[in-house]
Amino acid sequence: MLDFMRYMLPTISPFAGPGQSFYVVDSDFQTIWGQTDGTGLPDFYSTMAPGRVFRTGDYRDDDDAIQAAIDAAIGGRGDTVWITPGDYRVVDSIAVNKRGIRILGQPVQNPSRALVTLDGDTTAGLTDEIFNITAADVEIGFLRIIPDSGFIAFDFSAAANRLYCHHLFFDMETPAISAQTRGLVAIGAAANCLFEEIWWKSDGAQGSGLITAGLLDSVIRKCYFFCRQSVNTTGIWASPWDVGAAVNGVIGEDLHFITSSGGVMTRPLDGANATIAGGLKLENCRFPSELGAAPIVPVGGFSASECTLVECYMAGAGAGDGGTLITVIA
Repeated sequence: MLDFMRYMLPTISPFAGPGQSFYVVDSDFQTIWGQTDGTGLPDFYSTMAPGRVFRTGDYRDDDDAIQAAIDAAIGGRGDTVWITPGDYRVVDSIAVNKRGIRILGQPVQNPSRALVTLDGDTTAGLTDEIFNITAADVEIGFLRIIPDSGFIAFDFSAAANRLYCHHLFFDMETPAISAQTRGLVAIGAAANCLFEEIWWKSDGAQGSGLITAGLLDSVIRKCYFFCRQSVNTTGIWASPWDVGAAVNGVIGEDLHFITSSGGVMTRPLDGANATIAGGLKLENCRFPSELGAAPIVPVGGFSASECTLVECYMAGAGAGDGGTLITVIA
């Protein structure tokens, strides 16, 4: 009964919206999904939400089931697409084009525990991002995302105002190393967005986990960037966050950049492309210490006026070292 209630949680979650709920089911996920006597969870969802359950086994590819659920939703009504636990292979970009739609996995507080994985697979035909977000007021949460090597995980256009992304885990460790492998990417001047409780993890020279070119009047908070060296990589991540051009009115607060096992971040927060004076404000952010022959420039590339700092520290490198207040933008 406890397992049943665990997987049934989307139906009774406080995250439920005012509109209808649609369910995407991984037909290959555990035996509880497919009971021949009609007692499996897909049968439960089908009884509760007839016509609103989309099994991957009924479609050519897993992403087709997700797209069908999005297409069935009505924009502006507050509909929710629940992606139930499982591993979903994405071979075609998924269009998130319904205003106010909510795309959620199983609610978890630790993003690395996400029970839903979206895995980009270019070997099977994917030629672009996993999610292309082009509508306003979209919410996306509780997912693990693996972009394929050389591609983007999620991108969002200028139309994606008030985008809310939370409790996401961008796995940039699994893909083969490529500077073109990127996580969450702005491709237009979206405004009033909120990104929180997001983790990015890389083991080497991938592209940026976060690119915010054009972002306006938005908040990025309580997010974590991890880099560690693996046996197959050098462990050097050049710029986990590429601020980008035309960023204005953006606040980054309580952000943590973490290195381990020989991992290095060359420039954790890269403002080389920033263009607007006072466009970015950082508060209470923490950066890793210098490692070996690869000195870290915690906040770099900005002119003196494009980024302001409040209580941001670079970690200490030894016992008794409480860290260094960052007062200079290199």
